[in-house]
Amino acid sequence: MPEPTTLVPLRLSNGQEILVEATVDPDAAGEVGVEGVPSFDDIAEAVKGIGSDLSGAIRTVAPDKATVEIKLSAKYEAGKVLAILLKGAADASLTVTLEWGRQ
Repeated sequence: MPEPTTLVPLRLSNGQEILVEATVDPDAAGEVGVEGVPSFDDIAEAVKGIGSDLSGAIRTVAPDKATVEIKLSAKYEAGKVLAILLKGAADASLTVTLEWGRQ
């Protein structure tokens, strides 16, 4: 059975609010919105961390071209929205394509 989802408001660094569809921890389902609008910072920091780590690895192998596609899903838990990567679901994945030219 799929986890329940809900729309959770997130506040961006510029103050704008967006809605993110997030799976909900069943124990926290009644708490959505209770603690105010969570920040998008945690998801942004996750993307920065993933990008930084991948960037170092890509520089090490030195391809002629690199493409990275990150698909995150979100989970609302304990008043925070968490970025979920590679949870085994179709909506979260990481694809890295490296290309070298033939010389």
